[in-house]
Parts: sequence; structure tokens; C-alpha cells
Amino acid sequence: MMGAGWRMALLSVNTEENPDGHAPAGDRTLAAALDTLAPGGSVTVMIHGYRFCPHHPRTDPHRHILSLNPRTDCWKAVSWPRHLHLDRPGAGLGIGFGWPATGPLPRVARRAHRAGQQLARMIDAIQAARPDAQVNLVAHSLGARVALTALETAPRDVVRRMILISGAEYRARAERALRSPAAMRLRVLNVTSGENAAFDLMFRLAVAPSDP
Repeated sequence: MMGAGWRMALLSVNTEENPDGHAPAGDRTLAAALDTLAPGGSVTVMIHGYRFCPHHPRTDPHRHILSLNPRTDCWKAVSWPRHLHLDRPGAGLGIGFGWPATGPLPRVARRAHRAGQQLARMIDAIQAARPDAQVNLVAHSLGARVALTALETAPRDVVRRMILISGAEYRARAERALRSPAAMRLRVLNVTSGENAAFDLMFRLAVAPSDP
């Protein structure tokens, strides 16, 4: 029996402990999950964007897009781990990375930077425990800022693939992250869509390029 947050091949991790008992970054539950990973296996970290927060049931991403069995009362609740086939044998370990992304956009953008720093420390812990593991990052919207911030201080050559979906970040900051040692062998798929145009405009108006 794994610790709290373990669901098949999926571990729920948050930047802070919350009332639902999901494991905080660096928790020993992560170490236990890594112990079950096959040699040379992959760890796929999924990072949600704006308007999710793991501290409240209605906005908890672990009950929504980061769940293998999302809540049924929201048509947008499409399971990322299931569509990434993380529920299949040999798929490796999936980690749903939760962070507080509700509230005024400028404040949430700053939280994304801090969450990225914590994600980098988690990636470092993964590398220390399982040097053979390869890490993949999948991020949406402001989750892209989390992922790119993590790259700036993550260990070299650990993160191998990154998918950014409608990423909310400025080009200069993204390019800086992609020049970091952690990105030397990284393959990036950047997916853009006009459906996110309204949020992109709001981001540019509310978040200055120099904001951390």
C-alpha cells in the first residue's frame, strides 16, 4: 500500500501540504513511488495552469485534469494522465504537480515562479534517487512558467521532453530557460491556439516582462 496520493501509476504532489493529504514536493511518498520505477523508466510531470488550486475541492486539479478519473460535473475535466497513457503497464510514473493558481493574475504569475523553483528541487530529488530516470514535463498556460522556471536550475540532462500547451510566458524568459544546462538535450513541443488569445492579452496587460 503506497502513501497518500498514490493512484496506480500516478502520484499527486503539491508545492505545499494540503488538507487532502497529497504529498508535498520531496515527500518520502515520492521516494517510494520512484522505487517502483523500472530501470531507465520515465517520470512525466503534469503542471496545470491558471484557476486551479489543490487546497479547495472545487478547484483541485487532482480531482480534475490531473486525475485518472476526473469529476463528472465539468465537461472540461479531461484526464491528462489517461490521455498520456499513464494508466498502462510500463508507462512509468506520472506526477500531477499542484500549485495555487487562483487569484489576481499578477500574484499567480509570481507564485508560478516560486512553484517552478520547488519543481526544480523535486527534479533534483528524482535525479538523486534515480539517476537512470528521464523526466518529461507537460504544462498548460501558466504551468509553462512553472516548467520553464524549473529548467533554469534543474540538473543537466535529466529533463528530456517538454510539451507546452498555450504557454503563458514571455519569449525572452523562455529563451533564457532553454539556454540553461538542463535544456541541453531537451526536445520541446510548443502548442499554440487562438482559443487562448483572450488570456494571452490579459497576461500581457497584467504581468510585466520583468516580473519574477
